[in-house]
Parts: sequence; structure tokens; C-alpha cells
Amino acid sequence: MVAFSHTNIAIFQAAPSSMSSTVGAMFNGALQFGSAIGLAAITSIETSVEATHGGSHEYAGRAASFWCHLVRPLYLFNKSGNSEG
Repeated sequence: MVAFSHTNIAIFQAAPSSMSSTVGAMFNGALQFGSAIGLAAITSIETSVEATHGGSHEYAGRAASFWCHLVRPLYLFNKSGNSEG
């Protein structure tokens, strides 16, 4: 939530006041689109793991989705800090 607040403030400070409604709509649209893609990806991971590891009564699919939520931001953070590429 902190990243959302700081991004929102920075975007609205940089945009002219006459374009604030357009900027807000584009920002919220991008957030919703990204959330939909992320939710679809995590649901796909959970469903495919559940299909091969015990079905929906086991915890393997949910565990895989939680691990994905944990590892992906750490990977992207580590990748962005690496100067070699």
C-alpha cells in the first residue's frame, strides 16, 4: 500500500491539473489490469499444481502460489540490483 500511495502522489504531482482525471483513470486501469493478470497467473499455478499433486483437498497448490508470491518479488528486486544484467 505504501508503494501505491507514493506512486499515486508522484504521478499526480508530475501531471498537469487539466489532465489529472485522465492520468488517474490510466493509473487505476493499469493497476486493475496488472491485478487481473497476476491473479490469473497465480490461479493457473495453483490449479496446475493441484491437478498433479493430490487435488483441491491438499495444500500443495496453495503452497505453490504462496511461494510464487514470495519468490517473484525477491527475484525481481535482486535482478534490478544486479549491475551485470
